[in-house]
Amino acid sequence: MTLRTLILIGIIFPLGLQAQFITLSGKVQDAKTKELLPFASVAIKGSPVGTIVNAEGKFTLHIPKKFENDTLCITSIGYQTLLIPLSKQLSSSPSVFSLQPTFYNLAEVVVTDSITVKSILRRAYQNLKDNYPFQPFSLKGFYREIQKADTQYVSLLEASVKLYSDGYKTNRTERIQVEQLRRSLTYEHPLVSFWNTKNLLFHHIHQNFVKYAKKQLLKYDKATRMADTSIGNTPVYVISLEKKGWFWPAILYIREDNYAIIRAEEDFMASRDGVRSWKVDGAPLVTSYPQRKLLRVDFKEYRGKYYVSNHYLEFTTQYKSTLTKEDFLLYSIVQQFAVTDVDQIPQPIAAEVALKETETLQNLTLPYDSAFWKNYNVITDTALDSIVRNDLERRLRVGQH
Repeated sequence: MTLRTLILIGIIFPLGLQAQFITLSGKVQDAKTKELLPFASVAIKGSPVGTIVNAEGKFTLHIPKKFENDTLCITSIGYQTLLIPLSKQLSSSPSVFSLQPTFYNLAEVVVTDSITVKSILRRAYQNLKDNYPFQPFSLKGFYREIQKADTQYVSLLEASVKLYSDGYKTNRTERIQVEQLRRSLTYEHPLVSFWNTKNLLFHHIHQNFVKYAKKQLLKYDKATRMADTSIGNTPVYVISLEKKGWFWPAILYIREDNYAIIRAEEDFMASRDGVRSWKVDGAPLVTSYPQRKLLRVDFKEYRGKYYVSNHYLEFTTQYKSTLTKEDFLLYSIVQQFAVTDVDQIPQPIAAEVALKETETLQNLTLPYDSAFWKNYNVITDTALDSIVRNDLERRLRVGQH
């Protein structure tokens, strides 16, 4: 299994002893073509427990034993939902799950009804209070961040985090508590260090369109209705939304029945969409040319409201000298926040333990708890994982935390 594969896995991690969890592994494919289906959603029906299939169509899901008699739910855009009793499935892992295509394909569908883009977006805005939590809630989850400079992986960071939100009524920033943290030793590079001075976790969470850009449902510059499709058995409208000042449009997947936005995307590729560039703070002789941005924020219904279930970002930019136009550094980052639990009656996070937006995870000081990670982190070791563990345990041996 490659490092890239591991990056793309969204996993549920045990918070207690491993015996309290059941592990289900498998892959998801098209029932007719046998083609593997990356980014399909695998979840326990009616619960916040779930994961996202990786780039090779594979997944690992760690299920609390209390759900062992519940139903596994697998969905993907353009395919029918697959529902399977877990009691029948757990004894045959690893498994192959085949999804049947819906009665139409995305590329073949044309818009046939009379509802306008403006009406769809207005109804989505009007239904925000019904569809999303406007009251306080908290999420627990796993955050993973990997940085790459040119051809070398230079930083791996993983954290168990708790997020407290006042709800979607305002744009007030969530309060975050880092419960456990492990990371590789700092890699020194003039521009990589620029990224490490920013709180990338806060930046990642702030790219939730529904929470932070919802007013753009009414105040856009251009909106285009694309071909309708489905996510699982749920028909959705697909809207491309653009606003002056945005580098790339937002693509919204909006349920046709209750107008809930269940996925928000940004999908930019310089080779396809044209050249973009921006200045680099603190480096006036360097210009950044984004090559790729893939952002996916998926929402899942839980007890009548939609919560983020998986937050994934893949970003690559080419730094060039402003004077010579020569390449300086090809920088890449992959971030993922996979939600493992939802609390609708949360306890606020105390100010003294909350992560400050000016405090980066790279510089955060927490003791490395090797026993915790032995139970919690179930990602299969890679060369980079081993380096991180060796880095941290070497610090422990010399008394540095």
